[in-house]
Amino acid sequence: MKLKKNIKLLIASDGGAASGKTTASKLVSRKYNLNLLSSGLLYRYVSWKLLSRKNLLSNHLYVKKIIKEITLKKLKNNELFKQDVTTNAYKIAKSKKIRILLKKFQKDFAKKNLVCIEGRDIGNVICPTADIKLFFKCDLKVRAKRRWKEYKKNNSKITLLEVKKALKTRDYSDINRKHSPLRVSKDSIVIDTSKLSKKQRHESTSTIKPPLHLEIIMPLTTSLLSKAFSIFVQVLALKAFSRLITTSPEKFSIFSSRTSIFEPTLI
Repeated sequence: MKLKKNIKLLIASDGGAASGKTTASKLVSRKYNLNLLSSGLLYRYVSWKLLSRKNLLSNHLYVKKIIKEITLKKLKNNELFKQDVTTNAYKIAKSKKIRILLKKFQKDFAKKNLVCIEGRDIGNVICPTADIKLFFKCDLKVRAKRRWKEYKKNNSKITLLEVKKALKTRDYSDINRKHSPLRVSKDSIVIDTSKLSKKQRHESTSTIKPPLHLEIIMPLTTSLLSKAFSIFVQVLALKAFSRLITTSPEKFSIFSSRTSIFEPTLI
């Protein structure tokens, strides 16, 4: 299914490492032909460039030049996933200077018509008025096992315990960093993927947790995730055009007040 290119739709997808946010964002973006940006790749790219020049983080002009020259094509680079690049990316993500410079890149990207941006501070900092905000969470043990299986393909010696410790350290860093920490915004749709995988075909279950909070426990399957997103889009469109909403927005609004074709965004 493809949405019309002149429609304004902005999706913010957040979550911790190995929570499922990247997989989900790719599935939704592919299904609905959205412009996808993985913000983590921006930090990896800067990390890679700095390492290649002996880590000139203190050279503001050089860092600014790196970020100015970033393109989506340059982000498709396997070098960005090397361990040293990954480790350094965690460190520079704490830098206020780096975050401010990359914030502009992300905000400019968000101006496109059909957009999905995934990361850790998208819903709260980069796109606080996004039409749909998703937040992915998952049990640490499950995330560790997922990530361990990924790492095993390239590093047969790495242990599950090592991966679990690394994720725990990353979680602490993301949640407690001074600038743009990982937080669930009050109007996010929280998706728990702890007990579910891409192969599962069970029906999704959802419960509303007021105020302004909807939690969905569902598998990361193309069919179910696309179906769920399709429902969101249809509901938003119907609400926008019917103008029959009489319910108090303070009580039932789970989306933002961003001006677009989908307003009023109530469900």
